[in-house]
Amino acid sequence: MARRSDAEKVLFLLYENYPMSNAQIKSRLDISDEKYLSVRNELLGNSYVEKYQCRGGGIKITLKGERFISKKAETAFSSKVEKEAELYEPFLKCLEKEIIENEENAIVLNTSSLRKKGKWSNPDILKIAYREYPLLRINSISIITYEIKQANKWDNSCVYETASHSIFSNESYVVLEWSKERGFEELENLLTISRRFGVGLITMLPYYANYRFITQSESEVRNPSPELIEDYLNYLFQKYPDYKQKFETLFTSKTITKGGY
Repeated sequence: MARRSDAEKVLFLLYENYPMSNAQIKSRLDISDEKYLSVRNELLGNSYVEKYQCRGGGIKITLKGERFISKKAETAFSSKVEKEAELYEPFLKCLEKEIIENEENAIVLNTSSLRKKGKWSNPDILKIAYREYPLLRINSISIITYEIKQANKWDNSCVYETASHSIFSNESYVVLEWSKERGFEELENLLTISRRFGVGLITMLPYYANYRFITQSESEVRNPSPELIEDYLNYLFQKYPDYKQKFETLFTSKTITKGGY
């Protein structure tokens, strides 16, 4: 991979942390005042950034700069697969293995092909778990969603996309294919944003011929409206009747309460 120029380093930083003060950028990238001044003037001249009013002054990336650096990102970070869809099966198998190991009464479904109520409304993978609490005399259904992103495709927006699933899910996770070119600074930034929105974060790293999965942070547990859960499941089962059959195997006719835990 070609070495990034100082100008590209600044743009990548702003693309993930928009906007920032001049002092923050110099500190994070460890570049001199003279070098930074030269790079900033170059970016301002190309209209990739514009001045940002804050203590000591700063800059923020423009739409032109976002378009430029997003194209760079697609080639800068290597993915193990050609298409995102190739990541679904290994992650789905990982969840199925966990279900067996934890002796859960649950199913996992590939829901990536569904599109409901506009952009960012449907997860790639859905887990439905049926849990019983005999002493409390409570039975419940938990909906857990997973949004999967290729190493060369993700940025901060993947957290907002995943957060949109909270309308009908008890937990939601963004799953990132990790590339060796991705810095841990980017991961720390994304973790900060995901925690702010109550979204869990999982990284998937190449491991021999497959992947290993690391939960970097847990999802916040929510109690969405039963009506919205019902609406989503009805839509899902209308599209995939066999999914409803799998769902029915989870439980018999028992009381199901709102919420997941």
